[in-house]
Amino acid sequence: MSSTSYRALLLAVLAVPLTFGAAHGGRNAGGALVVHTNDSVVYNARYSHDYYCRTTVPSTCEELGTRSDRYDPLIAVVWFLWAFPPDAHPEVKELRLGVVTDFTLDYTETWWVCGPGAVEDQTPDWPVGGGDVITFDTPVYDRLFKFYCFTLYGLEPGVFFGTGPDPRVGFASFTDSSDPPVEDRCHLFGQVHWGEPGWNECPQWPTGACCFGEDCEVTTEAYCVEHGGRYIGDEVPCEPQDPCIPVPVREATWGQIKATYR
Repeated sequence: MSSTSYRALLLAVLAVPLTFGAAHGGRNAGGALVVHTNDSVVYNARYSHDYYCRTTVPSTCEELGTRSDRYDPLIAVVWFLWAFPPDAHPEVKELRLGVVTDFTLDYTETWWVCGPGAVEDQTPDWPVGGGDVITFDTPVYDRLFKFYCFTLYGLEPGVFFGTGPDPRVGFASFTDSSDPPVEDRCHLFGQVHWGEPGWNECPQWPTGACCFGEDCEVTTEAYCVEHGGRYIGDEVPCEPQDPCIPVPVREATWGQIKATYR
């Protein structure tokens, strides 16, 4: 092999780690299906469903309420929401989900969907143990959005009620309005617990090494690209081996090249 060919092959090998990062999805990647409850909100059947859809909730996922102490005969109100990272730009036209709980349908008083022109495709046993696909007539761009409301009664300490995968397909997802539509699966969920704190898996953008020339900084991919950097990949560190510093050609051996292409 000539020295020119050797050098060209070597440069190609060294470039491989810098061009392959983690795979990224569509606009709705990284979203979560979370929960909120507030014992100070009293359910009244005379109020319209829209009243509860418009009820004010905290502005961040981390502030959402996940504990209820409203026991029989009091009725608890639980909202399902989606949440995206602060710098996300979601576009939700359709979402798929299920309900995860340890009690029966007898405890569910009523339920309804929130959102523009929402149409549902439910399993017969929805909500407890069932699945639902919700389609909106226009996309929703909110990062934190209430899309469902439930009222639950007669509950006891220790039970829970939360979001999960649609049992028909084994996953939850968000779909945008592009052509063809892009479906991003959801892996983050939440639960309201009675008599103890529940939990929400709030979303955060993954971070990794971003190269501004030979300077390395750990950022989100969006920040890196927006500021003219080159994103190396999720969870790639800047130390101890700085991925932004070029590796001298003399440090690579023919054995390393053959091992890379083996």
